[in-house]
Amino acid sequence: MEFYQYTLEVATPLNQRSSRRALTGLLIREGNGVGCVQPWPELGDAPMEEQLQALRSGKDTPLIRAARTCAALDSSWRQQGVSAFQGRIIPESHATLVEPCLERVNEAKALGFQSVKVKGTPSLLAKLLEESSLPLRLDFNETLGAEGVREFLASLPDSARRCIDFIEDPCPYDSDKWCQLHQATGCQLALDRQASRAKEGGFQILVVKPAIDDLATMSNLIFQQALPFVVTSYMDHPIGQLYAAYQASVLAERFPQQFLTCGLATHGLFEGLTFAECLGSGPRLASPGGTGLGFDTYLQKLPWQTI
Repeated sequence: MEFYQYTLEVATPLNQRSSRRALTGLLIREGNGVGCVQPWPELGDAPMEEQLQALRSGKDTPLIRAARTCAALDSSWRQQGVSAFQGRIIPESHATLVEPCLERVNEAKALGFQSVKVKGTPSLLAKLLEESSLPLRLDFNETLGAEGVREFLASLPDSARRCIDFIEDPCPYDSDKWCQLHQATGCQLALDRQASRAKEGGFQILVVKPAIDDLATMSNLIFQQALPFVVTSYMDHPIGQLYAAYQASVLAERFPQQFLTCGLATHGLFEGLTFAECLGSGPRLASPGGTGLGFDTYLQKLPWQTI
């Protein structure tokens, strides 16, 4: 196995639990296939050095397991000389914004996005909800308590509350508290990173991240509970983003009735990713062409290191 360590630069931190403007990750290569390992320690992942040490010792983490699955698929496609997206349709995505302001929402609308996912403080989001012409998906990354969520929603006029598509991770997951919160507010709640506890209920929408989730487990949950779900990237390298897009296309075919607009179009959050321009700027991620997940020439030129 080989690896390449990369850094992605952002103008604004991407997570309310993170102040980082430089995000470090790994591309791994097995055979001809590549996968992506980009940890978010703020959200519970083992940090980069531990991920690299696990790779060196032949151990797995959720990120490494998913990246190796990705690399195996990618290797097969590249050996056959075909694109991962041959005969497939990449589903549409919401716009992902880190600046909760009307100008950015209007820019997204002009590009054809039908909904927006946004993070921010309750005061900024309250203002945006009153102004936005698109439905908003709010993500608090568990930074509020249940009572804080109630107070935030109670402060909104009815028109602003109707603008909320759903709220992702409003507060730390507790099935009883989330159930009460949904019943009290009428807002749909989306659960992320808690697949092992999802059978406890209390939420209405499941967030699926192919970069870290066991997709067989997630598929069983979706099937058994008839759960609406959203497939998103991990705000990682475009290789990881494209793997999420491939899996989204598979899940869209399998569960068309429960499948909601994705969160795959995240490459625009990063600065200096000139090679990612071929992914497009609208709601439907474009295939970069080439074999497998694409970027053939870019990947060939990287200074790969042996693990």
